[in-house]
Amino acid sequence: MAKKSTTKNGASDDAKQKALELTPAEPKVSKAEAVRRAVGAGVQSPTEGVAYLMEHFGIEMDNKTFSLNRSQQKARDAKASTRGRPGRKPRAAGQPAPAAATSRSRGADIITDIESVKDLIDKHGKDGVKRLVDALG
Repeated sequence: MAKKSTTKNGASDDAKQKALELTPAEPKVSKAEAVRRAVGAGVQSPTEGVAYLMEHFGIEMDNKTFSLNRSQQKARDAKASTRGRPGRKPRAAGQPAPAAATSRSRGADIITDIESVKDLIDKHGKDGVKRLVDALG
């Protein structure tokens, strides 16, 4: 009786042929992509992953290579999620925009502002302007 030839991880030639026959007619997938798909399907242990790759893609891989590809992919995903600087925090709804910064070197603007306040006092009275200021803030 002839002994079945086996590969490194113990898969026989018959199992390999069967996996190739069951594999759907889809374009050839790289080993890294196959590992990504296996992890996406919920396979985490290297022994399960190697069996998954053989069954679904007909790809031979040892446990060490599967584990290495999986950890490299996790590192890439973690790095991609932390790229860049954080953006501004969104302003709460209903809050007014922050006031524009004014320069102190523009003395003429201050005089104009004081004249505008004086016109408001003339129009609404002292108490009215005071209530207006209290309402704003």
